[in-house]
Amino acid sequence: MLRRQPQRTSVGSGGGGFEGCELPLNRTSARAPGDPAATRRGGIISSVIPAILLPSFIIGRWWVIPAAAVIWAAFLLATDTIGAADIPGAAGFAAANATVGVVAHKLIVWPFRFAWRHRAAHSS
Repeated sequence: MLRRQPQRTSVGSGGGGFEGCELPLNRTSARAPGDPAATRRGGIISSVIPAILLPSFIIGRWWVIPAAAVIWAAFLLATDTIGAADIPGAAGFAAANATVGVVAHKLIVWPFRFAWRHRAAHSS
């Protein structure tokens, strides 16, 4: 079976000491700053924090964690931002962000619930 060789690109543009050096160009390699695909991918990937953290903070339920992992990985796969091999990593980062949101919600809401229950128990 023949293996497909990765595309190669030359590194350096005159006088940098890297002329003629070739690096593989694949999904994980750095792209040119003006590349629209790199901008789109960078924007989608960097938006995992507010897109997952904020809803999980607002909802504050533990079931949000696996739901966020599945939804975020499916979204990145559907937009061709990641490959199938990257699904566990994307789901893991989404789950971690959702966990932070849920825990923050619980820590903020807990004192108010405790005070409310304590007040209701002693008012009668």
